[in-house]
Amino acid sequence: MKSLRELVVEKIREGIVSGYFKEGEHLKERDLSSMMGISTTPIKEAFRILENEGMLVTVPRKGTFVSEYASTSIEEILLLRASVESLCARLAALKMSDEELHELEKLVLIMEGLHKKRRF
Repeated sequence: MKSLRELVVEKIREGIVSGYFKEGEHLKERDLSSMMGISTTPIKEAFRILENEGMLVTVPRKGTFVSEYASTSIEEILLLRASVESLCARLAALKMSDEELHELEKLVLIMEGLHKKRRF
């Protein structure tokens, strides 16, 4: 089970990666805490972690901003993630049992049906 701080870090990182938070955008603790329905403490902790990762920059007496280098970091993260995920998929496919393959085929059919019904 993840801590609240870890969940907040993931949500903010996801917001940066997805483009919800733009490069140079001022992130305000109070706004984020209100949006997430939590106190500012986990937001502050998440800011420190993301600043160490280079995703955020804190300017004294001005606030915390999405780093101008975040887009470069995001591209690198996405490239690495694609490489790792494709390797994981290949290894999983090689080690998959017949029962697991059958279960995966059932899930694909369910997803296709939901997609056709626009219920995804």
